[in-house]
Amino acid sequence: WQTLTHETGHIFGLPDLYNSIPIKKNYKSIHLFVGSWDPMGYQANGSDYLAWQKYKLGWLDETKFKVVHAKTEALEIERINDDKGIKACVIPISKNEAFVLEVRSLTPSSAEGVLIYKVSTKIGSGRGPIQIFPAKEDDDEKSPDMAHKYIALYNALYFESSLFEDKESKVRVNIQKKTERGFKIEVNCIPFTE
Repeated sequence: WQTLTHETGHIFGLPDLYNSIPIKKNYKSIHLFVGSWDPMGYQANGSDYLAWQKYKLGWLDETKFKVVHAKTEALEIERINDDKGIKACVIPISKNEAFVLEVRSLTPSSAEGVLIYKVSTKIGSGRGPIQIFPAKEDDDEKSPDMAHKYIALYNALYFESSLFEDKESKVRVNIQKKTERGFKIEVNCIPFTE
């Protein structure tokens, strides 16, 4: 089923999200961009397409995305499977790049958090057109079961009261509070305008 899901994604135009030219020939190096968070990367059990991919497939429309245009914006993002609400926050940082935030969990029974990744339309398939910015680095020695099952980025989620900051693009996201349907967040950035 893993190969079928991945290759069907290609039929619909989705790129490879694994590293096609790794420095080392091991799974960790190959799956450093998105790990198992999207089946176009590593296809672990429970892997699901990212919100950005679901938008490209037409499964989520523009009304489910909040594009940040202000210096400071507070909003709530909700889990994708709920009918109503904003499913992802998009923070444009250039003509070709944006950060995307969505609510995810590794498995249906594990803790929900906010997944943060950068999308680039100028990077090709297999070179990292989507790259996750993890909350903390993986620790394979402390978590060998997680490393075996998910390969990479199993500590990617940001939880309540955590902070994401990218100094290069001057984007800062405060994960303020877990809610019944998702997370309240506050975004601080320099709005991109063409």
